[in-house]
Amino acid sequence: AILKWALGKLEKRPVKRITKAYVARVLDSYASKPGARRKLFSYLNHFLGWCQDRDLVSENVCRQIRPPKPVKPRDRILNDDELAAVMNLQGSAWGTMLQFILLNGMRGIEVCKMRKEELDLRRAVWNVPRDTMKQDKPHAVPLSGAAQKLIKTQMERNGEDWGPYLFGVGSRGERPFNGRSNGIEEARRLTETTGWAGHNCRRTSITIMQRLGIPREVRVRITGHAQPRDGASAYEHYDFKKETREGVEKLADELERIKQGKPVV
Repeated sequence: AILKWALGKLEKRPVKRITKAYVARVLDSYASKPGARRKLFSYLNHFLGWCQDRDLVSENVCRQIRPPKPVKPRDRILNDDELAAVMNLQGSAWGTMLQFILLNGMRGIEVCKMRKEELDLRRAVWNVPRDTMKQDKPHAVPLSGAAQKLIKTQMERNGEDWGPYLFGVGSRGERPFNGRSNGIEEARRLTETTGWAGHNCRRTSITIMQRLGIPREVRVRITGHAQPRDGASAYEHYDFKKETREGVEKLADELERIKQGKPVV
């Protein structure tokens, strides 16, 4: 979505007219978004290299441009006061989505695309399809009691004739949620907090699980992170269903403690 403007311009431009000056102008238009700027350069460099290999262009002009500087690692997590404020948000679709992200560490874009048909509340599982997941494979998310409560509340708020997307937009939720920037801004205003975004909630959730002693191999299976690949992984096929379910309940209990402002016991 962030690169939509640039890529939309490119699809109407003959490849031989993609000059060094044109690429520089497009990159400059993303000066305020260093991460997107670097990603756009990577895409263009790869694409124009592919074109050069097939004699569609005489040279890859990206090789004449200094690559954008690497973006500093993002390490912002929400403190307990900020977490309590977010977990106490009421009546806001985006507030509910942020709480859901905190309860299982999933990505915001995956929650935005959640369909009602993917939810198996009898088994307490959210079956995320392959085309939604960054890792390009389906993922089963165990739902804690708190996460199920959020889902049921949102369903009641939507009504029976609501569209396919739980957090949909349009007249009756026929399209996935697409107002993350405005939603985050509203959530920060309502909680009187600053300096964080939706992905910080995912990072915070995973960090809390780490603090609670939930093993990394369990955390990656809860959150859909890429699993480490080594020689042994080809022989290890245990699904950790019991451990992931225990993990999300443990996370939910900790978030409830923080929400209530209770001390650690």
